[in-house]
Amino acid sequence: MIEQRDYKRLDLGGRVRLRTSMERPRVFRAYLDDISFGGFQVYAKERINLGDDIDFEIMTRLANYPLRGKGKVRHVSSIKKGKASFFSMGAEFTDINKKKIVTLIDKILWYKNISVSYRRHKREIYFVLKLLPFMILITWSVLKITDTMSVSINKEREYETKFNEATIYYLYNRH
Repeated sequence: MIEQRDYKRLDLGGRVRLRTSMERPRVFRAYLDDISFGGFQVYAKERINLGDDIDFEIMTRLANYPLRGKGKVRHVSSIKKGKASFFSMGAEFTDINKKKIVTLIDKILWYKNISVSYRRHKREIYFVLKLLPFMILITWSVLKITDTMSVSINKEREYETKFNEATIYYLYNRH
């Protein structure tokens, strides 16, 4: 099958509030499945007709703000999972703040990169986390010993200085 999308989809969960832009608007709640620079896909219990204009508000854990805009429904299909039935709907952005989309996509890619790095280095990270308490204990011990030695060296210097002063006093003040 030939890919017809202009932009790559990125998996992203979240909540979406959809409102049809008809004479009698209807409001829907849906679950975000993925997003791209050109649009998004949701799952909902109610159907929106193909070609309908919509207003949307997307809320995700990655965005510190709801992503609001307008779109047009370009894809609708029904899906059955077990006994539950849903509608999968794809919408194209028609009016949205492109900077907010770019920022959100950057965050998605950053988290995806972190996730890949974590999976790639999971053993090493686990090993370091297991050793961390021992490394902290050893560091603390070394600092304590160094501090004790520093005090001992300072006391030794002080004793040596007083001894030298006493020796000089004794040698010069003998009658």
